[in-house]
Amino acid sequence: LFAKGYYESAYNIYEKIRNYYPGSPQALYALLRMADCKFWNGEYLEAVSLYKEFEKFYPANEAIPYVIFQIGNCYYNLKRSYDRDQTYTKKALEAYKRLLENFPNSPYTDEVKKRIKILRELLAKHELYIARFYYKIKYYKAAYGRLAYLLNNYPDTESGKQAKLLIKKYKEMALKEEAELKAGTK
Repeated sequence: LFAKGYYESAYNIYEKIRNYYPGSPQALYALLRMADCKFWNGEYLEAVSLYKEFEKFYPANEAIPYVIFQIGNCYYNLKRSYDRDQTYTKKALEAYKRLLENFPNSPYTDEVKKRIKILRELLAKHELYIARFYYKIKYYKAAYGRLAYLLNNYPDTESGKQAKLLIKKYKEMALKEEAELKAGTK
C-alpha cells in the first residue's frame, strides 16, 4: 500500500503493527513508516511529530540521519514566501544544520547544503523586505537595524549584496531620526 501511494491505508496498518507488537523490530519500523506516510501525504506537522517520537525513543538507531533529514524536509515544505512569517524556514535550517553537525558524512549532506543556501537566502530576503518596509514608513532606526542584522548574519547572499548598497543611506537616516527623537521634533 505504501509503495502504491495509499498512505492513509498503509498508515492504519503500520499503526496496528505498532500497537499489537510493541517493542518488536517491526514496531520500530512501523513508527518510521507511519511518519513517512504522513510526510508523503503532505501532513508535515504530523510527520514531524512522529519523526521526533522515533528520534526520542530510538536515538542510536541507524535511521536517525534520515529522520533528521525528514524533519528538515517537513519544515522546508512548510516554508512560506519572503513576505510572510519565517518560522518554518528557521526550523528547517535548524534541522539541516543539526544533521550536518551530527552526521557530516550522511548521504543527505549535498542536498542539505543546497537547501541551507536556499533557506539562508529566503531569510535574508525577508530581512531586506522588512527593512524596506520600515524605511517606507519612516522608521529609519528599525530599517537600519534590520539591514545591520542582515549583513551580520547573511552577508554572502544576494540580499546581503543589496543591503551593502543601502546601509550607508539607511544609517544616515537612522542618525537623523535619532537626533529628531532627542530634540523632540519627531
